[in-house]
Amino acid sequence: MKALSHRWTLPLITLPGVAAVDSGVYRFLRHPNWLGVILEIAALPLVHSAWITAALFSFINALLMVDRVRQEEQALSRDSDYERLMGGRPRFYGCLNLVSRHLLADCNIFCYSH
Repeated sequence: MKALSHRWTLPLITLPGVAAVDSGVYRFLRHPNWLGVILEIAALPLVHSAWITAALFSFINALLMVDRVRQEEQALSRDSDYERLMGGRPRFYGCLNLVSRHLLADCNIFCYSH
């Protein structure tokens, strides 16, 4: 969020013609904030040994996140140079991309875009 500064919002808002952020942690990942959400939703129930809750909530979060990330990337690609800057970077983390390629082959949202 620090790298996005005043641009960070919960609603999906883009600034047409403004360059996409590619500094800070965005040099390595397209969606570092969503990676934090993934880890938080998975880890918090585990503090209380709630394995089933962690698994169920993580699965539900993944279903919801697929659509949100797709919407964000479409809007950013339409309104900025997002695809050129971020196209070769992993969305979340390299090992998640490898797992998701096999588990979510039809839903390529967690992997690289190309």
